[in-house]
Amino acid sequence: MRPDSEREIEEIRGFFLEHGLLPPIPERYADDEEEAERVRQRVLARGRTTSQTTSHRRKAARSGSRRRRMMLATVAAVLIVLGGGAQAIVRSAPASAAEAPAMLRYSVASPESIDSAPPAAATLKTAARATFTGPPPVGVGEVQYVAKYGWSPNVRVEADRSLSVAIYPTRTQWWLMRDGAVRVDETRGNPLGLDGHLTADAKDAPSPVTSETNPAGTIDPDLAGRLSTNPAALRAELLDTQAGLPCDQDARWQAECLVRAVQMVYDEYVVTPKLASAMWSVLAGESALRSLGATVDRLGRPARTVALPPEPGQPSEQVIVLLISESTGAYLGTEIVTLHDAALGISKPTVTAFSELSAARWVKASGNTS
Repeated sequence: MRPDSEREIEEIRGFFLEHGLLPPIPERYADDEEEAERVRQRVLARGRTTSQTTSHRRKAARSGSRRRRMMLATVAAVLIVLGGGAQAIVRSAPASAAEAPAMLRYSVASPESIDSAPPAAATLKTAARATFTGPPPVGVGEVQYVAKYGWSPNVRVEADRSLSVAIYPTRTQWWLMRDGAVRVDETRGNPLGLDGHLTADAKDAPSPVTSETNPAGTIDPDLAGRLSTNPAALRAELLDTQAGLPCDQDARWQAECLVRAVQMVYDEYVVTPKLASAMWSVLAGESALRSLGATVDRLGRPARTVALPPEPGQPSEQVIVLLISESTGAYLGTEIVTLHDAALGISKPTVTAFSELSAARWVKASGNTS
C-alpha cells in the first residue's frame, strides 16, 4: 500500500473516531493485543479490495491469488471498517434525506416495522426450490460478466480531515477472466423517477467514465465453482469468506456474514442454479432474517424480500433487504434502509444505498456483453 493511501485511511479512521461512528470491538479481543493486531491486519488487507467485494480474498490468498485494489482506497477502507453503516455515511454529505430515492413498497411489513415481520424461511425455501430447477447460466465463453446499477460513492479526504463525497447513479460492468484478471467499467447511470424506478433502460447508458483492468491473479476465478452445493458444507465455506468480521458473536452477526457472502458471490460470479439453491437453503436456516413480503424492484421486476434487522445499540440503525425474483428465485439486488442516524440528520427511514443486478452471463472476451 502506498504511503499516501495509508495516510488517507488513517485520516478517515480518525474522522469516524472523532464522531463516534466506529463500531465497538468485540469483548473477546479486548485483552488480547496479539489477536487484535491480527484482526487489524486482516481488515487492512481487505481494504485493498473494491467496496463491493469484501469477502473471499482470505481463501484466495491461501491459494496464492491476491486481490489488488480496484476502486478508491478510501471508500474500501470506510466500507470494511464500518460494514453496512458506511453506505449511509458516504451518502449523507452531498445530499439530504429528501433527495434519497423513493422507498420501495413492501406488501407485508416496512423496514421500520421489521421486528414484527414474519420469518424469511418460507420465502427462502421457495426460492431454493425455484432456482434448483432453473435454467443454466446463459452465454458462451470463459469470461464471467456481471452488470449492476446502483449508487456509487466517490470519497475524498480534505486537508482539514473533512470528507468530500459525491454520489452518482452508476452502472458497473465487471469481467472476470479465466486467469483471474478483472476489468471494471463504471458509467454514470440513468436517473430515477419519482417512484424510485429507472426512467430508462439501464442498458442505455453512455460510454464508461472509468475503465480499469487488473492483471492475472487479481481474483480467484474458480471460487464459485468450488463452493459446495450441500447447504451444511456451504454454510461453513461462506462464513470462511468473511474472515475478520465477528461472525460468531451472535445469531444476527452470523446472518449478516452469510448475507454478505451471498452478495459477494452474486456480485462477482455467474452463479449456477444448484449453487443459488444451496445459498438460499443456507439463509433459510437463519432465524434472524425476516420477510417484508412482495415488492417491485427499481428495474420493474416483481420480487420477494428477505431483510436483516439492524444491529441493536448502534448509533446508525440500518436494514439490509435482499430482493429475490418471484419467477426464478434468482438474486436481484439489495436495498440499504437507514432507520435513523442522528449524526447524519436522518430521522426517518431513508434509502441510503442500493444495487440492482441487471446481467450475469458467460462471454467470450473482456468488453463483451453477450
